[in-house]
Amino acid sequence: RQAQPLTVAASTVPAGYLLPDILGTFRKQYPQEELKIWETDSAKVVHAIEELRADVGFTGTILPCKSIRYVPVYEDELVVIMPNTDRYRRIAGQEQDLRWIADEPMIMREEGSGTRKEAEKYLQQAGLAPESLHVTAQIENTETIRRSVRSGLGITIISRLAVKEDMDAGAVLSFPLCPDGVTRNLYMVYQNGCSLSRPAQHLVRIVREWCMEHGTGCTMGKTRESNETAGQ
Repeated sequence: RQAQPLTVAASTVPAGYLLPDILGTFRKQYPQEELKIWETDSAKVVHAIEELRADVGFTGTILPCKSIRYVPVYEDELVVIMPNTDRYRRIAGQEQDLRWIADEPMIMREEGSGTRKEAEKYLQQAGLAPESLHVTAQIENTETIRRSVRSGLGITIISRLAVKEDMDAGAVLSFPLCPDGVTRNLYMVYQNGCSLSRPAQHLVRIVREWCMEHGTGCTMGKTRESNETAGQ
């Protein structure tokens, strides 16, 4: 009987910008294993792991769920990006805090997105209620959001990892969420207390090695802290 494929559920940013490298290493080491990749939002990733519909997941936020183990694998920064126009160049050079974005057309990720959840948390800390924003579009796909900002549809809060190429090329401008920057972890998630399949164990090991090799800013030893946070 053919073995079941290793099912990996991942939210948009990990799926697009971390997994290709990690899964390429997995394929080289275990060419006989079949992979099934499911890209969705962070909330659905956690539910898939909780309901045993996926073996390993990757998310951009923590959702309260005591049965899930969250392992931080990458430290990402959230930034505001905007079209590279004269008007936004003036804003980037003159504004000192985030209050200006309340008057701007805003592109938001879908409900359930880890990026959106983390962004709304920091907006509230800055005194900006999410409902006060002028939301012009809700878009699921990060690539579509990048293109939309470049074309002038609006501004957005997004992962620096996802827009590094656009920023380096000068296709978009960036503005920090706070003077010191706002970082969030990207997590590997799996069932806490359940035995992982052998392919899943191999993937977890490869992710650990990838973290050490790339010096991603997160250590696998933060697992206990993340689990405690998730249970609150």
